Amino acid sequence: MWLLEDAEDARAHGRRGIAEVLGLEFGFAEDRSAIRPVLADCLRRLLDRSGLAADGIGALADTQLAGPDGEAERAAVAEVLGTRLPPRVACADSIGDTFAASAAFQIAAVLAHAGSGEADTGARTVLITSAEANGMVGAALLRLAGS
Repeated sequence: MWLLEDAEDARAHGRRGIAEVLGLEFGFAEDRSAIRPVLADCLRRLLDRSGLAADGIGALADTQLAGPDGEAERAAVAEVLGTRLPPRVACADSIGDTFAASAAFQIAAVLAHAGSGEADTGARTVLITSAEANGMVGAALLRLAGS
């Protein structure tokens, strides 16, 4: 379970956040051939609206899917971030393909890693991407606490 609240409310209740949401972007791909361009557009909008350059992303939590959906997701990420991708936050091996719930588990993996105190200090900004066979694609950009 997550609690999403603004920083002022968290402080008022004696809580310290694990991460700050820098942005969210979503799109719909009418078919599998549209996953890459639609997700790439989401990623560009996300970076533009957050004011962050591609090289400012310290870690990537993608779905790590096999097959055409995963290939399209990885191609979109490479198109926008370039060939030198940030380290991946591994979660697919632990949860498998959870379809539409994958993004929630990816976020949970990022937050658990950040909350454990074991997060790489260079990976303070994390990009989370998702692409589903049903056409939903999206991306979230989180800044981990302490950065």
